[in-house]
Amino acid sequence: MNKQRVLTDSGFWIALYEPEKEAERSELVSDIIDMIADADICIPWPTMYEFVNSRLGRRKDRLNQFKKILENPNTFKIDDAPYKNIAIEKLFGFNRGYIGDISLVDEVIKGILTDTSLNINYFVSFDEALANFARSQGINVDLNR
Repeated sequence: MNKQRVLTDSGFWIALYEPEKEAERSELVSDIIDMIADADICIPWPTMYEFVNSRLGRRKDRLNQFKKILENPNTFKIDDAPYKNIAIEKLFGFNRGYIGDISLVDEVIKGILTDTSLNINYFVSFDEALANFARSQGINVDLNR
């Protein structure tokens, strides 16, 4: 079996490092950690801007745990440079009358999910819209597969 390449979204890291905010997901997060332990973990830079913050910095044990993950040779930080200009064009290209959730980070993640050169075959996200987008690209989001 080929090694899995797993793209992670901000929500996963928030649930992992701020479990008090995401208590209902603690068991699921534990299952995901076990499942991706031997995988290549791909972390988009913009997602780190969302969860590496002062709160995480005050919790040195959690910050050091994340540092170990970043230093792991199977962890890859995905640069957003190839995706950010297209993402912002898409963001402002939405129906001008649309009122709802829009996110530049989500648009960057969609760009990453469509980049077949990255060979992403699993996506970890608690955002159902992003999960559905990943499914539409043939990327697995289900733990049982």
